Amino acid sequence: MKSLTDFVANQREIFDDFEKEALKLIPNGKYRGADKIPRRRRQQVGGPSEEVVLSGQTRFRQALISRTNAYSKDAGLFGFLNNGWRLDFDILIEKATILQTQYSSDLEKSFPDELTHFSLYIQQYLETEIPDFDKSFTVNMMYQTLFTQKVQLPFPNVEIALRIYLSLMQS
Repeated sequence: MKSLTDFVANQREIFDDFEKEALKLIPNGKYRGADKIPRRRRQQVGGPSEEVVLSGQTRFRQALISRTNAYSKDAGLFGFLNNGWRLDFDILIEKATILQTQYSSDLEKSFPDELTHFSLYIQQYLETEIPDFDKSFTVNMMYQTLFTQKVQLPFPNVEIALRIYLSLMQS
């Protein structure tokens, strides 16, 4: 979501260029701009009030901000899994402990140690099975490896954490 927000912000910076090109295509060179926010009256119990009708652009920007804020907590909790197999063990255990605390009803207290063991397994797997590996091993690839290598039983909490993370961003 952050990258989409940055992309939209970048496009807004070059809006004048887009507008100039669009004006060349319009026969009379004029269009009804979005600088006017239409207002409509809405009756309330206490009397009439004005309701601001937001433009599509403003609603889109607000939706991006809202979703970015909603995902930032989850990204903070789960983000380390993206390259957890490369992290120093102290950092990995610290972040895994925070995640286990937040999801204590789903993840057992052994999760940090299990994740450390899994990261060693992934490192060894990549070195032996995929020697020309390009160093980008996604969370989805880790999850699939649990099943293709039939190691989901030794790493049940890792499976749960990866499944939670992969499903959170979709819902």
